[in-house]
Amino acid sequence: MSHLTSLFSSTDRVALITGGGTGLGFWMAETWVKNGGKVYITGRREAKLQEAVAKLDTIAAGKAFYFVGDVASQDGVDKLLREFTALETLLDVLVNNAGTTEYDVPAPGAPLAAFDQGAWGRQMNLHVWSPAAVTSAFAPLLIVAAKRGEGRGNVINISSVTEDLWNASSKLTGVAFQSNSDAQQTKVTVHLAYSASKAAEGALTNILANKLVKHGVRVNTIKPGTFPSELNDINDPTSSSARAAEIVPMRRNGGADDLAGAFLFLATRAGAYTTGQRISIDGGSQNTCVHDMACQVSGSSGGNRSDNIVAIARVIDRPDDIADPQAWGPRDLQTSSRTVCAYLIVGHRQLFVQQELQAKAPGSGFRFLPGIETPLTLVGRRPARLSDRNLRLDTPTGSSSHALTLHHRHISPVVDDIQLSRISRSLTSMLRPRQTSASKHPTEHRNDSHVLDGVPGMMVSVLTRTFSSVSEYLADKCQLICVPESCVKLRLVMAKDSRFCSKERAQSSMSLAANLFDATGRIAVITGGGTGLGFWMAEAWVKNGGKVYITGRREETLKAAVDKLNIISNGNAFCIPADVSNQAEIDKLAKELSGREKAIDVLVNNAGTGAYDVQNPDAPLPAFDSAAWVRQFTVNSWAPAAVTSALAPLLIEAAKKGEGRGSVILIGSIAEEFWFSSYAGLGYSLSKVAENALTKTLANKLISHGVRVNTIKPGTFPSAMNDASNPAAGSHPDQVKRNVPMKRNGNQDDITAIFLYFATKASAYVTGQDISVDGGWTLVANGRD
Repeated sequence: MSHLTSLFSSTDRVALITGGGTGLGFWMAETWVKNGGKVYITGRREAKLQEAVAKLDTIAAGKAFYFVGDVASQDGVDKLLREFTALETLLDVLVNNAGTTEYDVPAPGAPLAAFDQGAWGRQMNLHVWSPAAVTSAFAPLLIVAAKRGEGRGNVINISSVTEDLWNASSKLTGVAFQSNSDAQQTKVTVHLAYSASKAAEGALTNILANKLVKHGVRVNTIKPGTFPSELNDINDPTSSSARAAEIVPMRRNGGADDLAGAFLFLATRAGAYTTGQRISIDGGSQNTCVHDMACQVSGSSGGNRSDNIVAIARVIDRPDDIADPQAWGPRDLQTSSRTVCAYLIVGHRQLFVQQELQAKAPGSGFRFLPGIETPLTLVGRRPARLSDRNLRLDTPTGSSSHALTLHHRHISPVVDDIQLSRISRSLTSMLRPRQTSASKHPTEHRNDSHVLDGVPGMMVSVLTRTFSSVSEYLADKCQLICVPESCVKLRLVMAKDSRFCSKERAQSSMSLAANLFDATGRIAVITGGGTGLGFWMAEAWVKNGGKVYITGRREETLKAAVDKLNIISNGNAFCIPADVSNQAEIDKLAKELSGREKAIDVLVNNAGTGAYDVQNPDAPLPAFDSAAWVRQFTVNSWAPAAVTSALAPLLIEAAKKGEGRGSVILIGSIAEEFWFSSYAGLGYSLSKVAENALTKTLANKLISHGVRVNTIKPGTFPSAMNDASNPAAGSHPDQVKRNVPMKRNGNQDDITAIFLYFATKASAYVTGQDISVDGGWTLVANGRD
């Protein structure tokens, strides 16, 4: 078994997943059996459970079983425990996934909804009481598993990113726009009870983790963003999954692989030193300006609208989205032989949008026809018309900027092969083959790519397969047109290049650890990579097929490290001496890397420094050394910002390839969460607070370019900075015994597992997150002195 598969393997491990018959629960069950594990799923609908187990048996026969029951009642929990213990003596992984949701009802004329007590009670019961009750019932079996070590005996609560979204108009907290076509009246409905229950579930994770860590049982939370499921129906135009391209900064829904990466990390040996943590898998929704349309559009358009722009995406759904259409409408509508723009008008507010645009931007070229649910408007230079029983493309006249509007009111929510073939033939009738620039022969062209007649550069992929396979069909065909996995009823979004086109399939997944966490063909740069955690990460990278550049101030140390790495994987390790606290040397590093590589897949800002504050006798506070503080803030927070800025072009180039490439990882510290009075490294702690805040800022700034930014916060890992022979160091055996609930230091596998998660395809839908790998120290640190 390889290093990779051994870290993330589920072989010979038993999992129980509530709500495992459909959606995210089924995806996790599928991931578990694919990677060697045995799974029990539970739910209320036996037919769904039978269907799920039948599918799982096609992957690994005899590895999947089900129990029918309702975990929303104590009787149901007790029944589940009895049935499980009749078959098993231990439980390696418990996933509390069962969930529900109900809209809060708006109160006419009131600032808040009329909160239904029954709806709140049902959601609090299933999302908070049930995970607590199930975990309590199965705790003895989890403890038995935990005694076997290697990360066994762990609980994963499936919460939601909505626990962190409190914007009053947050679309991800359940805002649904519903309009009357005559009066254009709108009502807003919000999942406030759902969000509150999920926030409570997150708090429950910390409480359970604290109570169970002394028994070796780990408890963590996964917080999904927009994932298609029964609760988040992609065929419901008001659901977040149907509007992912509009409301998620990464412009797509989460898929099975996105969930599988976090699930395998937490459920296996890879997460053995991690407890009490919450991972948001949300395409950047929690951290970024998801409610700011200006931010979203700037990412889609790429800024410069002259010369080589092929298409621009624009989403309109709220009044403030079009507050000043004069600022962008007429200018975007100026077409030339090298520019064509596209607008996606979505939601139920189109008639309102139409009136606003016509009133505020007369003569801008916008044209709408009433009654259209989700039209695609292409602004080109030539009129065209096509008709089909299920499709109509009309061209308004009377404007120099002609608009082509796609109507599909009569297309069913699930488009079948016959309808798609009609659409394909209709589109083909008005499109001519586009000769590719890479063709060796003048007559050669791609069968699936066409160009609007008379509009150079517009590429359209003709859909010729079933609706459920659209994302799969386009997975490796995204060029200049992006069809997000959330596309419903042929909802298309244009983009300047492929960085907004998901290369992952939303619902068809490999979910194998060997694929999810693979570094083959990828290039990493690790600052401070010659020793300690930096070297461990470099070693893991080359072991798993990657190429690495390590940097540091001491050339001899770097050369010795490279020699060791090249014994593992000859020719895949290199060093570039550089002091990242110096701008001139950062510039030199960037120049040398740019001369060697066209793209950098992973940047790890690992270089760091620390100093203890000097305590004055009889003084209530230490004497804070100014030079020491400046040095720590320079290396621990300024340097990561400066290095990331210098290498951003290489990271952005990598991100265009998709699959999680273009990843920045900052190595922070759990010290940022310490405020107990005896802690003697206040300057260090505050510099790490600044570094983690930097992560959020960089993630927000770079997401429009496809680059992800996350932080790893190690606890006690022996290193040159954390010398285990120093009685004052956190890694000293006496300190570990006193402070760390797991009673041990972190090891190489503990740090490389989270590194591989953030650095690869496994976390392609994750940005702006910070994960502590600390043996539970932060759960108890501030409650003692």
